[in-house]
Amino acid sequence: NFHIKSNISQFSGFVWGNNE
Repeated sequence: NFHIKSNISQFSGFVWGNNE
């Protein structure tokens, strides 16, 4: 499940970056 966590982490970073 670590790969899923990594995926969410990347997606979160993408969303946060877009939010800024």
